[in-house]
Amino acid sequence: MKVKIHQAFQENTSLVVGFSSEFGSAEAVWNGQKPLTHNEYQVEVDIEDTLSWDRDVVISTRQHCNIGQKKDAVNISGYLCSVEQDGFAVLSLGDNIVAFMAVGNPPLVGSCITLSTKSISITPVEY
Repeated sequence: MKVKIHQAFQENTSLVVGFSSEFGSAEAVWNGQKPLTHNEYQVEVDIEDTLSWDRDVVISTRQHCNIGQKKDAVNISGYLCSVEQDGFAVLSLGDNIVAFMAVGNPPLVGSCITLSTKSISITPVEY
């Protein structure tokens, strides 16, 4: 996913960035060398928490992809691409994907969902 970095700051032992993308904006832990503000980067989005279906991941009333942040939660909306028996799931945001783990009973593949997590991390990648 392509993001633009707006701020970078140290929080405890983590480097945190404020970023925006075509889907919205949020804060994330940055994995890598400190980025330059106002620069764009291709990144991979990671969700480290194991989420729960029907609590942290719900069917969305919105039918579009979105990233946003409210207080201490990052919310990501998109389409459920796949779910494995072990809980590994993939959400699509346009041409981008976000993998996550979830427990419980998932909705049907193809459903528009919103997941909520305490934090995400992003890692710069080169293609």
